[in-house]
Amino acid sequence: MSMSYPPSQFLHACPVTGVPRDANFQLRQHIDDWFPRLPWDEVEERHQNSGDPFRWNAKKGENTLLMDGSDFGMIMGPDYANDLDPLDVIAFALDVDDEGQAWDWVLQQFPPEPEKARDRADSLFDQLSDMPDVEPSLSSRHLVKGWIDASSASVVYGESNVGKTFFVTDLAAHVAAGLDWHGVPVAPNPAQEAVIYVAAEGGHGIKGRVKALSLDRPELSTRAFKLLPTTLDFFRPTDAVALIDMARRNGLGVRMVVLDTLARTMGEGDENTAKDMGKYIANIDALRQSLGCHVMVVHHSGKDTTKGARGSGSLRAAVDTEIELQGEWGITTAAQRKQRDMQMGEPFAFSLRTVALGKDEDGEDVTSAVIEPAEVRRNTANIAGAAGIALSALDALIERGETEPMSGNLCPSDRSGVRLEVWRKECRLRRLSQGEGESAERTAFGRAKGKLAKAGIIGEAGEWVWRKVND
Repeated sequence: MSMSYPPSQFLHACPVTGVPRDANFQLRQHIDDWFPRLPWDEVEERHQNSGDPFRWNAKKGENTLLMDGSDFGMIMGPDYANDLDPLDVIAFALDVDDEGQAWDWVLQQFPPEPEKARDRADSLFDQLSDMPDVEPSLSSRHLVKGWIDASSASVVYGESNVGKTFFVTDLAAHVAAGLDWHGVPVAPNPAQEAVIYVAAEGGHGIKGRVKALSLDRPELSTRAFKLLPTTLDFFRPTDAVALIDMARRNGLGVRMVVLDTLARTMGEGDENTAKDMGKYIANIDALRQSLGCHVMVVHHSGKDTTKGARGSGSLRAAVDTEIELQGEWGITTAAQRKQRDMQMGEPFAFSLRTVALGKDEDGEDVTSAVIEPAEVRRNTANIAGAAGIALSALDALIERGETEPMSGNLCPSDRSGVRLEVWRKECRLRRLSQGEGESAERTAFGRAKGKLAKAGIIGEAGEWVWRKVND
């Protein structure tokens, strides 16, 4: 394998104790250096004495790799080496169980050079700034002002069928074209830097959506938007390295990469564990830092939508921007839940409008859709917790037609309502209360109802409740 810099150079930047999060990613770049130094004769003798064939079992025992002399080149070749965990190989060869001991061996083999350590110390000292000399950056680094920054990371999440892919495709197309996004400033793109959309959930649907966008809005049809309809594995570094290498070898400047979705780019990793999510985040960071681009991950809400995106909370901690999509009555609202460095922009609401793509073999229309800006439903963008669950329950009842003409002097005569008891039962089915018993349920329902009424989202009188829509 070709080497871009000596091992001591990258080890110099790593702590001496513990294993850095991206240690495996770095080690893979230097297999030719560390692999020959391992005591393979001792390993072979150890296994022969035990009566076992000379082999190494990969993590989780899913693969068995015969490691006789004739196979070394194949196993450790550039195409295969990235599938191995270097620290596991080292731990195996040294007959130790702890990856920390394996990392100590690496540091012994490639110790940081004293001269470079001194250079690093001087570099750190030069970067110190006294408080009176600190000046803020007043220029914006935005890709989409008030929404996403250049060279940062974001996650867009929501329930299934809420329009996540339509929203992200539209946003990404505007970033590629360098054109304002529905009235929001977008950084120009005179160099035509690429926006790479990784459609890991399947190419058929996304191709229709991209085509609908280019037909309906020709000004967004630019070669800077590049579709990659394939599954990638960001749990291991292989595909992150390949994506970086692809861009560099082809002279491709990249301003944004979309990973749609996290579940289909997680490989064998478990999104619910912080350790596995940490590996995913490390590869996102490698992509972002190497290409200087923004990385946007499309994700799903958890079972409890009030708790945000599904899986480990380490993803939320790592990204700079978090955007939640919520849908009701055919309108989806995108609202920011986190911004690390930018002031949050206003919520953006949209509906879907059908676009004809052509005819199929039977002469029937083939269609897709594009997003159409809509009016944000008043006071609903930031409703969360029990009140959000209660509001979703009420909207579901209305959509199912479980409304009746209301009676009573305080009820509006021009609209139908839902009986309070029907709403309460729907909330019970959605586990509005975290407590046990009817008393806890009634208390939680009363508080949620009161919050929605105070916000002007619902009206109530007697046994009736109704939705106030832009009253």
